[in-house]
Amino acid sequence: MPPIAFRIPGGTTYTWLSTPDGIHAIEGDADGETLVELTEVTFSQYLHELLTASGSVRTDRATLSRGSLASWKRWEPATRTLITGKPIYTEAVSKARAPRGAITKIESNVHVVVAMLLMVSRPTGIQ
Repeated sequence: MPPIAFRIPGGTTYTWLSTPDGIHAIEGDADGETLVELTEVTFSQYLHELLTASGSVRTDRATLSRGSLASWKRWEPATRTLITGKPIYTEAVSKARAPRGAITKIESNVHVVVAMLLMVSRPTGIQ
């Protein structure tokens, strides 16, 4: 999948890269084909499944400085897997139906989770 970058006000930016070993996060946005600009609150809501990529853009809570909404939406299953640990596809489905080049398994990448936590200190809207 093409790399995606997230930037919050103040300039904190991380790019997520899909690799054969999982997802890697690097500081900055130079490698991101898609650049999503959003507030810390919106990013938190997105990570905690309170808001989708489509909902973020349609409600003007996020803007795409580069790339497309479709590109961001392609990352949603991988994002959910990073947060919940649930596989995107079961093993049977993965073998039979996973689109070519799709991320089917994401190993726990501590540095990705740490990068997300650096951007978002706590969930918003969760009591």
